[in-house]
Amino acid sequence: MKIGILEDLYKKYYKTAYVYTFSLCKKKELTEDIVSEAFEKALLTLNEEKKHFKYWLLVVCKNCWLDHLKKNKKMVNQTINDNDHIDHTSVLEQIIQKEKNRRLYKCIMQLQENYQEILILHYYAEIPLVEIEGMLKLSKANTKILIYRARTKLKRVLEENQYEF
Repeated sequence: MKIGILEDLYKKYYKTAYVYTFSLCKKKELTEDIVSEAFEKALLTLNEEKKHFKYWLLVVCKNCWLDHLKKNKKMVNQTINDNDHIDHTSVLEQIIQKEKNRRLYKCIMQLQENYQEILILHYYAEIPLVEIEGMLKLSKANTKILIYRARTKLKRVLEENQYEF
C-alpha cells in the first residue's frame, strides 16, 4: 500500500477507530496503542485501498482488543470512571465535546457491552446494520433485535439522566 493512501485513510478513519476502540477498552493509552497497531497492520497487509476499509479497520481494532484481553485477563469488564480514565484534556473528551455528544456517550457507556458496541458501530462509526451483522456474526433478525433493545435501554437511561431530546 502506498504511504499516501494510508495517510489519507488514517486522517479519515482515526477518530472513528479511536471512539470505537475506547468504547471497548475504556483506557486512553491502551486505545491509542490498539488503534496504532491496527493502522500498522494496515500498512503491512493491505496492498491497495480497500473498499470497506473502515469496516476492516474496526474488525482489526476489536481483534487487537480481544488479543490484549487474552494476554491480560485481569482487565476484563472494567467500567468507565471519569476521574480515573478521562481527563478534560484527553483527545476523546475533546472529540465528544466538539460533537456535543458527551452526555449521550456517557449514557451509552452505562449500557451492557453488546448494546454499547452495536450503538457505537452504527451511530458513531456509521456502519450499516448489514455490515454489523457480519462483524458481530449475528443474523439479520438478531442484529435488528439487538439494536432495538439497545435503543430502548438507552432511551430509559437518557430519561433517568434527564437528557433533553
